[in-house]
Amino acid sequence: MQDLPVELKLQIIEELRQIRDANSDPFCGVALVWPDVIVEIRRYRFHTICLRHIDRVHTMIDLIQSVPSISELVRAIWILRPSHRKIYEMPEVKQLFSMLPLVSSVRLHNIPIALLHNSDVLTALPPTVTNVDVHTMCSRIPATYAASASRMFAILDTFQSMQRLELRFARNLDNPIYDYYPTNTVRSSSALREINILGDYLGERELVNHLLKKVVFENLTSLVVMKIWFSRNVLDAMNRLMSRWNESLREVRLFFLGTQGRQDQMTLALPPTLELLEFHVNMMGMDRDPESHSSYIDFWARTLQARLHQGRRLRSLVLKIYFPWPLVHSLDLSAVRRLDVVVGGGALVGGTLTWHLEARITPREEDNGDGCYDWLNTNAFPKINEQYLVEDGRGRKHTKVTTICSQYNRNRYQSRYVPRTG
Repeated sequence: MQDLPVELKLQIIEELRQIRDANSDPFCGVALVWPDVIVEIRRYRFHTICLRHIDRVHTMIDLIQSVPSISELVRAIWILRPSHRKIYEMPEVKQLFSMLPLVSSVRLHNIPIALLHNSDVLTALPPTVTNVDVHTMCSRIPATYAASASRMFAILDTFQSMQRLELRFARNLDNPIYDYYPTNTVRSSSALREINILGDYLGERELVNHLLKKVVFENLTSLVVMKIWFSRNVLDAMNRLMSRWNESLREVRLFFLGTQGRQDQMTLALPPTLELLEFHVNMMGMDRDPESHSSYIDFWARTLQARLHQGRRLRSLVLKIYFPWPLVHSLDLSAVRRLDVVVGGGALVGGTLTWHLEARITPREEDNGDGCYDWLNTNAFPKINEQYLVEDGRGRKHTKVTTICSQYNRNRYQSRYVPRTG
């Protein structure tokens, strides 16, 4: 192994980098036997450090004190599922943060909400941090939602150069926040470009009001909302956010979990500046609640039709379709075909359509799922199929197609085929 060419060693190191996760360190053993590529190994090994246990913090401090050059290799810090919440209050963590001058990305999970505003540990991080992923803890008491929002967005004061913020909070019933009060402080960020939040926030009126009135994102271009339940309250909140940022938003990605009743005649007021839109259509469970699912799909058809009536197009549309096979044969696909007419007309998408299909297959001896994608494209989305998916269509349009086949077995879906792109 020591006699391998340097080029091959570097290729192996690159492969190790791709399979590495937060719980493994495949470079440790390699570093001992390949000293001729130790610089490259260190660059990959210490690019991202995971600090779940305080022992790992001590190890990193010792390493940097022994080899100071390692400090400039660290670009990302992850504290994922820490073994103890007190880890953020330990002086060793602050010491380590202060030793890392070029960190650009941090992921801080289970951090107490009180530490988000100019705490010693966070202010020890360098001003180079631009990507922040925070999972914090707050109370479930309704009267404190605005207060919790005040505390959460105080993080804008801590990371002045932050360009991307992913924010999550968990409700902690064991430690209610009786002493947290909302403030009238208006916080702003001219650097922030993307915010990624949970759909749960949109159902809390106080929190949405705080986000709209007390937080100013002057140059926000991307909004990502995860795990949204389709309801009137959520749509009202979404429209208020769209109106608030209608002069800056370029990308909107919305990930709906499911539906909560019919929402007839409602639409989403897409910003005139919007270039990329991503949403999902989930037909799983459509047989049990066809009205709610159809209402959700019609909502998107109306929203996109309104976009066309305004004379505006999208540079890119990302559509992810989840459907049951072979159950889809028995579903009422009228709403799906109405969406197909709007998207498949060819006038909406001026650039790229990303078409992602995932079949959830109930195994049967006589049907293993072969041909399910062709069937869905032909019968549920004939216009999109003709415009974008058949060979002639792909020649005229820019289309990215991904398909995933999953098998339903014992109450869980199992991957059956590796995703393929065409």
